[in-house]
This record gives sequence, C-alpha cells and structure tokens, in this order.
Amino acid sequence: MALTNGFTSSSRRKLKRTLNALSLPKHKQKEVLKLTLWKIKNEANKNVTAQRTPDGEQWKRRKSGSRKKMLCRRGRLLTITENSGQKAVLGYRNKKESELAALHHYGQQKTEVTKAELEAIKATHTGNSDPCTEQQAIRLRSLGYQIKNKKGKLVKPTKKAIQATVSKGRAGILIIILKREKSGNKAKNGTPARPALNMDVQHNANILAEFVEKALNANN
Repeated sequence: MALTNGFTSSSRRKLKRTLNALSLPKHKQKEVLKLTLWKIKNEANKNVTAQRTPDGEQWKRRKSGSRKKMLCRRGRLLTITENSGQKAVLGYRNKKESELAALHHYGQQKTEVTKAELEAIKATHTGNSDPCTEQQAIRLRSLGYQIKNKKGKLVKPTKKAIQATVSKGRAGILIIILKREKSGNKAKNGTPARPALNMDVQHNANILAEFVEKALNANN
C-alpha cells in the first residue's frame, strides 16, 4: 500500500471526497443530513418492532409477563428537530418525550431502602408536623420530587405547593430517600435499558458517507 506525505492512497481518496462534500450546495448538505437521520430513525423503528437492541439482543420483557410490544410510540415520535446543513439532530420536540426516551434507552434503577433503615429515618424526622421550610421545598424540587395531578399524572410541584402539602418531618424523610437515589444506592428492580437507537459513531458515520457519496455522484 502506497504511503505519501503521511497518507495512504485510500485515506487520500477519502479526504478528497470529504473536501468535495463540503463544497456541496447548502440545500444538498441538508438533504444528505436528512436522509442520513431518516435511515438511522428507520433502523431504530425496526429495532422497536423487533423489540431488540441495535446489537440484536432481545429487550427484557415486562415484569407482568405481557407480550404486548413496548415503546412503539417512542419510535414514531422520533424526528429531526434541527438541520442547518452543518449540523442535524434526531430527537423529540417535546421535552417530556425526550426524557422518557432517555430513561428507556439507558435504563434506571430504583433506590433500595431497607425496612430497618426506613424506621431509623422516620424516628429521626417524625414528630414535626409544621409545614416544610422554603429550603426543604427547594431541595425537594432539585431532587426531582413529584406529585400526582388531578389527571393522575406525575408532575413537578411548585415550591409553594410543596410547602402547603409536605410537613417538615416528611420533607426530611423524602430528602434522604431522594438523595440516596441520586447517589447511586440502587436496587435491581428498576427500569431495564431498552435501547433502539444506534449510538455507534462508526456505524452512523458509514450511513452519512453513503449519502454523501450518492450526492457527489449525482453532481458528476
């Protein structure tokens, strides 16, 4: 294999194609990125349909044993949220959907607090029924404390809502439990990771190269 000025003949060809790609008109660059992300999305949807990871491993089933397919909505809502021609983003327009997708992609384990530990925490913090302090309310919000709204959905309450509904003693217990969850004291019964989107850089770069090549050939 020839090597000239630090480049192999193969790498020089790739560099030349990259430089040519940069000279594509902006609308062509956007088209290349759009086609690349749509192919990545279609692969993700196929993984959701097959209930498998990008590596071909089957997802863990529901604890209930139900065989109903999971995360189908996550695949449908995945879309291109940004495309400038220089940069494109595949994601979710809704922040909540994005957070849920991340939860299922990476998984999340629940905090384990033993009965003895919980009793010790209660003994320390019970007996104070006064409304929680402003500092406690702020801390609870920062730790991700949630309550159910009228529709039964979990939402992040305001500082005033926390002070109106949570006592000092209960706030102390909740803060300790939520801090343990943040610190990584985990149990094995959380949400298992069920990735569908391929995050492998080389794999996705190869898809991009495929559409760059097609665009360059179309211009010749």
